[in-house]
Amino acid sequence: MKLQFLCLAALIPMAVCATPVVTGVANAASFAPAIAPGCWIAIAGSDLSQTTRIWAAADIVNGQLPTSLDNVSVTVDGKPAFIYYISSTLIDALAPDSANSGNVAVIVTNNDGVSQPATAQLAPVSPALFLWPGQHVVAQHLDFSDVGPPGLFSSVTTTPAQPGETIALYGTGFGSTYPPVPVGEVVPGATPLPGPMRAIVGNSQASVTFAGLVAGTAGLYQINLVVPGNAPDGDLPISVSYDGVSSQDGVLLTVAH
Repeated sequence: MKLQFLCLAALIPMAVCATPVVTGVANAASFAPAIAPGCWIAIAGSDLSQTTRIWAAADIVNGQLPTSLDNVSVTVDGKPAFIYYISSTLIDALAPDSANSGNVAVIVTNNDGVSQPATAQLAPVSPALFLWPGQHVVAQHLDFSDVGPPGLFSSVTTTPAQPGETIALYGTGFGSTYPPVPVGEVVPGATPLPGPMRAIVGNSQASVTFAGLVAGTAGLYQINLVVPGNAPDGDLPISVSYDGVSSQDGVLLTVAH
């Protein structure tokens, strides 16, 4: 019986524990290589986590965001990042505060080991707009219904923006607000950016009425702008710039009279 057990055991493959491997780090909205303090980042790789989940309410204690989920953690420039989502091939995290700039190391640690450092480009700001499918900007009307071309989603209604209408866009990587909100804490209330923001819709400048962090979130910025009254119908290029840096190219806003 003992010999029979040993023979059966030999047929069962042993679990292989692989250390995490990071293959890329990018801004989670634009997927550009530049990141910024308080910016949502996407970390791609393999064997990053043995579980897949987002943070739960229990992971946020006294307004402090978690720096570890299921023993998966990340450091950026030697400082702990705040972990939102973990899976084998992707981690979404909020980059920690830092006064440094240039190439910095990003390291993932889990139960199986520590990754080799990957390199990210850290800058004071890395403005980026979140996108619906098809390069359309994530935006809402003031009644919180979604802006986009009709039929963009099968289960959610989207309608174009109108010339002269105020809409809200959403992005990340715009830097410190005034008063500053510590990175890694839930934003207690809508908090504006200290400097002016410039927005272009089509070929016209749009008036920005608010730009800052969204209450009750982390790393999420809202930009309220007025669609130019002379905007033509169609999918128009849209961009915003802050502190001399523009959001990613190729973003579209659907406008219709």
